Amino acid sequence: MPFCVDQQLLVKARRILTNRSKVYWIIGGSGAGKSTVCREIAAAYGIPIYDMDAHVFDDYPQRCTGERHPALSAWFSAPDPFAWMLGLPENDFVDFNRAANAEFLDLLADDLAGTAPDQSLVIDGWITHPSLVVQVAPPGQIVCLEIAASTSAKAWEEHPDRRFMKEMVWRLPHPEQAWKRFLHTDALMTRTILDESRANGIRICHRDESTPVSATVAEVVTHLGIGPTTLA
Repeated sequence: MPFCVDQQLLVKARRILTNRSKVYWIIGGSGAGKSTVCREIAAAYGIPIYDMDAHVFDDYPQRCTGERHPALSAWFSAPDPFAWMLGLPENDFVDFNRAANAEFLDLLADDLAGTAPDQSLVIDGWITHPSLVVQVAPPGQIVCLEIAASTSAKAWEEHPDRRFMKEMVWRLPHPEQAWKRFLHTDALMTRTILDESRANGIRICHRDESTPVSATVAEVVTHLGIGPTTLA
């Protein structure tokens, strides 16, 4: 089925999110350190984290509707959602992710609609198309983390917290081919995140395996203007 970005969802999300100057977005490819940086910011400045990953696998499947969120509904209702997404042709995969990002933003906006406009929040991950985020939030409130592509790929192979993904892929038919497909789509999403970040004026913070987390956090909070007055 064709997947298209619903512009009306972005209009609604923009109405809710655009003036929330203390909502910060940490984006980037797999293994870039998004969750680690978010946790450090939360601990240092007392800013709550909105964990997109947790919502995607927890409450979003129950909250999305076929009429309002057709891309997410197609994904979540598949007998094996992971195999369904991995089996999409590349062009359909890209279109699905763009449409799904707009639907994620709609669900996020619903969650923030009842909160105070000056509430601080740091949003962790699951954004693969920053070009959509800048339609609902200023680019100055977004930071993209970047690591070497080889480091990201190695993390899927070696990091204990990420081995579950390879185990899932190995349950699929033709697992070696499926694993190559997974790494390819993961790299595709990372390139898209970086390319769209550059094209839309989003700050990119490069880090490698030797970069201290504290150095990355310092760069991020300086750019975002997070400090002792953030919670005021």
